[in-house]
Amino acid sequence: GFTIFVHRVLFAAAALAVLGGVDHAERRFPRRQGEYLLLLLCSLAGNLGVLVYFTGVDRYFAFLYFAVIIGTAMILGPRMAIVAASVASIALALVFLLYFFSAHPDYRWPLPAVDPYNVQANMARLEFLLPYLFFFALSLHGVAFLAGRLALEVSRIRILNEEILQNMAGGVLAADSLRNIQFVN
Repeated sequence: GFTIFVHRVLFAAAALAVLGGVDHAERRFPRRQGEYLLLLLCSLAGNLGVLVYFTGVDRYFAFLYFAVIIGTAMILGPRMAIVAASVASIALALVFLLYFFSAHPDYRWPLPAVDPYNVQANMARLEFLLPYLFFFALSLHGVAFLAGRLALEVSRIRILNEEILQNMAGGVLAADSLRNIQFVN
């Protein structure tokens, strides 16, 4: 219905904002690209937090945090990937607490722009959500660790290949299938 449409529009707007920001950072600030990519990844994580707020912690938008964490590991390194996993875990826990206090009979905090049925449906599965959040946070950190290791290995192999090419006595010429030269040493 209407709420699914709103979620899709919000997600599309967030994706376009991030893509536009990456394009802007590459064209205008080539030397400070790492700082702007960090800002864009934080923006994407924040946008995902808002989408998780609207839909609940056990819905499909929470799984997009894995992509943010993998991207963080590849662009900013393994330490920042662990930080991104921790921030995502905290964001999911905060959304869970907001839903909990909104549905709890003693508090009844109304959540703006959130369907009350969504809140009640999430709290009906409280016994499921607590272990789910724990293992989801554990898996976010596991992915951050593995993606960080992968990023380090890719960097090591790239450096090794560059060293081999630079220290060769002869030259290297690489061509594609259309016989266009792609690389010359």
